Parts: sequence; C-alpha cells; structure tokens
Amino acid sequence: MLQKIFIQHGTGSTFGALFEKNAGFARATTIAMASATFGIIVGSLIGGPIARRLITKNNLKLNRIILESK
Repeated sequence: MLQKIFIQHGTGSTFGALFEKNAGFARATTIAMASATFGIIVGSLIGGPIARRLITKNNLKLNRIILESK
C-alpha cells in the first residue's frame, strides 16, 4: 500500500512540474498532490465496504493452505 501511495504522489509531482513549466499551469503540482491524496482516502473509504459486501455476498473464505504455509 505504501508503495502505491509513493507512485501516485510521485507521478502527480512529476506531471505537475511538467504542466507548470511547459503549459504555464500555476500550482499544478499542488493540485496533483491534493488529487492523489483525495483518491487514496476515498478509495480506502469506498473500497473496504465494497470488498466486505462482495466477500459476504459470494460467501468467500480464506484458503487454509495459504494460512498454514505462512
């Protein structure tokens, strides 16, 4: 999860700087950072309940073989 956060913010930082330099779009890096943070937070808030509902609806269980191998 932490790696995904760095990728999203790193991409936003890179493209933000490009937009500021090449297109003259003021504060593009700030907007990109805010958008990346918003996406991570909203994705976590929405993704958890959706995953729980799908697991319950489809009656999914953990595989014991996977648990025993760890």
